[in-house]
Formats: sequence, C-alpha cells, structure tokens
Amino acid sequence: MQQSLFFSAFLFALFSCGQNFTNKPQQKSITQKNVMTKELWTLYSKQDTIFHVKRLLSSDTGLTLLSYDINTSEPEAASQTFISNKILTNENEATSIKSQSPNFNWTPHKETPTLFVQIDGSAFKDEMQALTVRQDIEQKIETALKSKDLGE
Repeated sequence: MQQSLFFSAFLFALFSCGQNFTNKPQQKSITQKNVMTKELWTLYSKQDTIFHVKRLLSSDTGLTLLSYDINTSEPEAASQTFISNKILTNENEATSIKSQSPNFNWTPHKETPTLFVQIDGSAFKDEMQALTVRQDIEQKIETALKSKDLGE
C-alpha cells in the first residue's frame, strides 16, 4: 500500500512539473541570406607594435571599407580593435581613400614555406644507414634550393 501511494505521488509530481507547450508564443521563422564577400585590397601601416589595417571588401550589398588596429604588444594576447565599418558608394571613392593613405605602405612579412621530409627508419638495416641516407638527401635538397636562390 505504501509503495502504491509513493508511486502515485511520484506520478502526480512528474505530471505537475511538466511544461505546458500549448501556451508557448509562436517563434518567427528567420531566414538568413548568405552574403559572399571578396577582398579587393588591404593596406597596412605599422607603428611599433600596432598594425593599422584598411580592408576593402566587395559583396552583393556593395563596397565596405573596414578599418581596424591590431595590437601585438603582448603576442600571446594580441587584440583587434575595429575603428570603422564604412559603406562606400562606388569604386572611385575607394580609389580616393587608397590614394589618401600614403602612410599605409607597410608590407607584412612573407611566410616562408617549410619543407618536411620524413624517412621511415625501419626501411634501413640500422640507424647509421638511415642517418647517412637522411644527410645525403638533406644535402641534395639544400644544393638544389640554393642553386635557384629558393632557400636552404
């Protein structure tokens, strides 16, 4: 008897805690339109550890000039601060802004490609043979890169 009373109380509590889904307000259907953007140009200016950036983007909605600063005084916690987001009327306005920014002439460092060559040591009879082959391959790659001034 005590079990059935406990079970009845449990069922009552379970049903009384349920939400009434019929009283929920109707959610509006939201459709998003994906806008494809293309970067037309980017200008950089460097001042100590602050990089000033101007980016011209083109999309279906028109031209947008983004201006922002990147603070790298603490490289592990670099921060970006947006200054403006300006809609431009035409490309002539963009060209005018670009020509009025002569101090934006800094070029970021070009990334140096790195080539990794891995040799499976189990393909050789011992570690010394693997080391000899590796050094031989390194020398050939370095000679080929240096001969064409492509790296070392």
